[in-house]
Amino acid sequence: MNEKYIIETIPGFAPEVAQDLMNKMDQQGYRVLAVSHGHVSGSICFIITFERKD
Repeated sequence: MNEKYIIETIPGFAPEVAQDLMNKMDQQGYRVLAVSHGHVSGSICFIITFERKD
């Protein structure tokens, strides 16, 4: 991956899954820019925006 910004969605309310993704993205050179909750197809989800560390 080499994009400046990446937006990921995680279905459901699963903080441990979100933390695992944040750790993985940190290892790949991205930091968390924003975390929010939203609805995708009627289901709640985490919406996490990552920014590449430069």
